[in-house]
Amino acid sequence: MGLDAQLKRWWWAVVASMIAVTALLQAAGVGRMVAAALTSAGSTEAPKLPPSKAAASSDRERSGAPILARNIFDSQTGPLDDSAKPAVSASATPEPVPVEIPPVGDLSEDAPACDTGKVVLISASDDPSWSFAAIDDGTGKTQLRRNGQEIGGYTVRAMAWNRVWLEQAGK
Repeated sequence: MGLDAQLKRWWWAVVASMIAVTALLQAAGVGRMVAAALTSAGSTEAPKLPPSKAAASSDRERSGAPILARNIFDSQTGPLDDSAKPAVSASATPEPVPVEIPPVGDLSEDAPACDTGKVVLISASDDPSWSFAAIDDGTGKTQLRRNGQEIGGYTVRAMAWNRVWLEQAGK
């Protein structure tokens, strides 16, 4: 018989064992609560930790300040707490580096179709350095290409949301 058939046959034993484990854990918890209430009923001072645990807990700082000071999520912003804010000047802000794309003869929608491959996917962005396209070069292998990269003897010169312009020998 399979496991499913055994569980159907002995379902009551499975449920009884789960109830027994739950009762055991509940009894252990209640027993500890009663013991704590009985031992601390006569004394007004807090229970003391053993020396090894007390020393270990006092050595470590228990706050989120190191995380906020480091700011692992954004290295350019710097610390999130106000303790170590660097002075920000207009010249200290890094300026984006423009991507130079050489001029192409005709980037109009009337440009002739290319017979060298097939564009499978285009991810166009306002910033040309973020645009990329998945192009099948005719061999059945699709490759991701960005502006300025080569595929099948052609160089990717520009991308729009619906087309990719390739250049070979100035055309």
